[in-house]
Amino acid sequence: MTSVDQMTVFRQYLSLLPIKQLACLERNSIYSKMYDDGLLKTFILANLFKWENLRMIEAGIRSEPEIQKELDVDSFSTGQLSRRLTMLNTGDLSQILYHLADKYRSITKGSKGLNPKVGKLAIIDSSSIRLPLNALDWTALSKDYCGVKIHLRLVVVRADSVFPDAMIPSTANITDIEAVNHLIVDEDATYLMDRGYGEKTKMGGWLARKIKFVVRVKSNFTVETLKELPKGSEQVLKHEIVSIKTMPTPVKLVEFKDNEGTRFRIITSRLDLTDLEIMETYKNRWLIELFFKWLKQHVKISHLYSRSPVGIWNQLYIALITFGLIEIYRLLTYPNVTAATFLRNIRLYLLKTWAEVKKNEFERTPQFKTEGRKSTRGHPVKARSYGENHAIVDPISRK
Repeated sequence: MTSVDQMTVFRQYLSLLPIKQLACLERNSIYSKMYDDGLLKTFILANLFKWENLRMIEAGIRSEPEIQKELDVDSFSTGQLSRRLTMLNTGDLSQILYHLADKYRSITKGSKGLNPKVGKLAIIDSSSIRLPLNALDWTALSKDYCGVKIHLRLVVVRADSVFPDAMIPSTANITDIEAVNHLIVDEDATYLMDRGYGEKTKMGGWLARKIKFVVRVKSNFTVETLKELPKGSEQVLKHEIVSIKTMPTPVKLVEFKDNEGTRFRIITSRLDLTDLEIMETYKNRWLIELFFKWLKQHVKISHLYSRSPVGIWNQLYIALITFGLIEIYRLLTYPNVTAATFLRNIRLYLLKTWAEVKKNEFERTPQFKTEGRKSTRGHPVKARSYGENHAIVDPISRK
């Protein structure tokens, strides 16, 4: 039997997929080539290899016998890929993401969160993806803009790791507040949200369900002050126990300014937290913005393979599954390496063995020691060569 270290990196990565239901013979009996599990692997590999369109995927499959062996197919046309993407059951992909999230929870069991007193954070937000104007007939937000949205719940249980454990895709005209209750299910987490979710009716429902939340609200959000509390910092403008009137249950209001003078109003059901702890908790909302940026840069969800609604939803789920596998793979092997570095290394060695990537990247000992960059202060400035024989240069300094 081939040892784990001698397996190719991409085979090891794909082996973490919980895809028994997609490989079922009965559900795949209508296909002459490539079962649904192979199709999912194809689009995951497209994310890893940076195959940005269907033609590149077709050529990528054709170019590597090792990939053909894993997918059990020697070729696949762009038309077949497009049709099959729209035929995948979105519910199955949602379940796979759920199973990966369950695996992630077992790996990180015992983690105390960013702050042990706050515990597990679940950050909720959305991100838009613009579509070409030929999709105006079903995704129009205005006559000049059409697109779709990812409504996401990002779980944070430790400082060095986040995980997208639930997602609701929608057309761009669906507001954040319309989608939020599809993502609030776990009563153990504290939900962290921005102004788009600060609605009294929704908050009343969360209080009735005993949901823990920290939500930024708009300046016109009215409350009734029940008790003023001492402030823990000059940045804090208000620290009060208040009522939002839709529910008699008291909540806490913290109003503060950041270093740039921007004003924030936070409503939370976490009466046990101090004003400074609430401020620090809210600052972690930026993690979901960084995650969306990372996802769009590294998994390329901005380039969609399909214009069909189901095809788009499926691609979005596959993007999150791709990240979920990366994060689980990283935590199981080299948790001290950042997700970006880990992804870069496995991308470089996808067709190599795991032993090679370990030796050459993750466990490499630098061969040369340097004294570091030396200061140039006090040394004469070297004349800069502009290569005038090969370029037109008109140097202008900032001064």
